[in-house]
Amino acid sequence: MQTTAKIIYDNTCVVCRYFMNLVKAKVGTDRAQYIPASGTAADFEYVSLNGNRYSGVNAIEQMSKDFPAIKDYMYALPAKYKTFGLKVGYKLGSVVRKAIGVVHKGCNCGKH
Repeated sequence: MQTTAKIIYDNTCVVCRYFMNLVKAKVGTDRAQYIPASGTAADFEYVSLNGNRYSGVNAIEQMSKDFPAIKDYMYALPAKYKTFGLKVGYKLGSVVRKAIGVVHKGCNCGKH
């Protein structure tokens, strides 16, 4: 079993970097490793402490279970809808990433 979770994200994408800054603020660096994929990742990935690998919206869902503090960003929602809110936010971010990927050819946005 690993001692920290791993979060793999596209460091060339401004949306992904912004989300990682939010996650780091709630989770910290002692509980998770933030691994920039520099445009090579097909999607956002999360590797839990027990080694299970999740990607995309499933990664967001598992992270909200493993690190419930990230649900604080959904402060306007009732508790039972906070994970759902994070998942919707991820999907909306995907739309933005795809638009950025069309304009900014250096990142991996929109290629998944």
